[in-house]
Amino acid sequence: MASFSYQFHPSDGLSYDITEFVDEFKMKKSFQFLDFAQVWREHNFFELILGRLSMEAIKDFLNCLFHHLVDLIQNTSDKLCQTCVLFLMYSFYGKLPSKNMVFNS
Repeated sequence: MASFSYQFHPSDGLSYDITEFVDEFKMKKSFQFLDFAQVWREHNFFELILGRLSMEAIKDFLNCLFHHLVDLIQNTSDKLCQTCVLFLMYSFYGKLPSKNMVFNS
């Protein structure tokens, strides 16, 4: 009898969370950072990185996050989506415990 196990990956569910966030931002039909910040606060989006037990776990998760965001911005022509992704990148980068984490991998 075959036995299957599931290995948790730090980006599990991340694509869904990003899509939901971007969709809500797009519903505002606004390019304003204030509108983005309202969605950010409503979703407590920064909490995605809370609970990581080590700097290595935070680094791994943020690398996955930025990979998803870069992939999303490269594969869409929707200006509201692109704006939201840029705001997400800016917001997460500004909250990094160490600004060099994203670029040292």
